[in-house]
Amino acid sequence: MGDQLISIIIPVYNVEKYVKECVARIINQTYKNIEILLIDDGATDHSGKICDECAEKDTRIKVIHKENGGVSSARNLGLELAQGEYITFVDADDFVADDYLEQLYNKMQNSNADLVFCKYAFFDEGTIIQSKETFPEQIIVDKQDKNFINFICRFFTWNRKKNIMGSSWRVLYKKEAINKSLFNTQLRIAEDLLFLVDVILNAHIVSFINKNLYFYRINNNSALHSSYKKDYLNNQLVLYRELKRLLKGLHSKKVNKTMERYGAILCYVLFNNELNAKPINWRENVEKIRESELYRYFTFKNGLSLNSVKKQIKFFLVWFLIKTRLV
Repeated sequence: MGDQLISIIIPVYNVEKYVKECVARIINQTYKNIEILLIDDGATDHSGKICDECAEKDTRIKVIHKENGGVSSARNLGLELAQGEYITFVDADDFVADDYLEQLYNKMQNSNADLVFCKYAFFDEGTIIQSKETFPEQIIVDKQDKNFINFICRFFTWNRKKNIMGSSWRVLYKKEAINKSLFNTQLRIAEDLLFLVDVILNAHIVSFINKNLYFYRINNNSALHSSYKKDYLNNQLVLYRELKRLLKGLHSKKVNKTMERYGAILCYVLFNNELNAKPINWRENVEKIRESELYRYFTFKNGLSLNSVKKQIKFFLVWFLIKTRLV
């Protein structure tokens, strides 16, 4: 079904337990005109070998082996090599519904959208956990429009009922809509969010499917879930500065206020990272965070944007300890 080529870009790094299932789900898609780009990012386990074995069984699979450079460099290489008129990203430890591509493609054709989102669910050791995301039918990208402003702000709220996950996966893109957008290789965390916002701001129409078609595996060994994130401050500063640069053209008081709250939560996460793990140089790191531009937004009022009373109380305790210099 469908005569236009879709490129599926899959970064692969040390996921030997999951990559075969991920690829199998894509091979069996009801939409058949696809190319699968497996970007082996210097995996040190058997992931690369498994990719080669998959390619021997299906000519639509292309395997590229490269030195380790991080997920952003792997996705960027995929974008460079992709031949399809449409592109989607899948993480190698996740999987998709059998009609994932067909449903996204049909929605894109019917709505003339530049991007189509679907809902996702968490997958944890066989248990499916529904996400709380809700979507409108469609958003017109109009930088003066209230609905569009509200939509953009949802990527930066920490309220689960309002938040939209800023991920590059579970989205089908027109290749021409991506244009020159790339993943920032300075970022190890939240590189998806920056890429996605950049693409959206240069799009015309964004459409949505309110069905769980993408399944995100909760992997406690991933960078996102690691107990201590080294050099986290630089990542968050690059992320925040680049987001502010992209959003500057919106000239919106609501966006500015939302980004202040977002800066406060990023600052809180940074302090939490140091206080929970307490590495050898944790006091030095705490001082660096205090000296950063994010610290100006670190107010109790901004912490009230968290989605639960329990988290608000924790924010207040960290805020109090930091502000009174008890730590």
